[in-house]
Amino acid sequence: MSVLVLPGCSQSRPAQPAQPTHKIIKHTLYGSDHDAPHQREVLSWTSQDGNGPIDGTYTLQEQATDSASWTTSSEPKSFHGTQHGNEIVVPVGQLGAAADLHGTIQQNGHRLHLSFDLGIETFDLYDSPQVPSTPSGRT
Repeated sequence: MSVLVLPGCSQSRPAQPAQPTHKIIKHTLYGSDHDAPHQREVLSWTSQDGNGPIDGTYTLQEQATDSASWTTSSEPKSFHGTQHGNEIVVPVGQLGAAADLHGTIQQNGHRLHLSFDLGIETFDLYDSPQVPSTPSGRT
């Protein structure tokens, strides 16, 4: 009778659980005032899976003529806040406001409605740098 010993079989280890992966989502939205079409604001932030802390920047941009490139006309303002699904909150003072900024992501992520205007006369920002075809109005 012979005995066969296989090396390594006596020290098997259970499989390591997979580490959860977080999807990093970057949002960039543009706001324009129809009375000042050569100026726009840009709000960008990143989040994990659309929930939790966010880090972002806010800038103003200008365009000399319709065919000119957009140039940054203000120092970027960094901000930190939170996102829970379609809602974002930026604590008071980070973007120059006297209250927390609340935003609601609408139209499948194509529009962000803000609780107040940031720098130009609009409460709505869009995921396209093109000015929306109808005025966003104030609500």
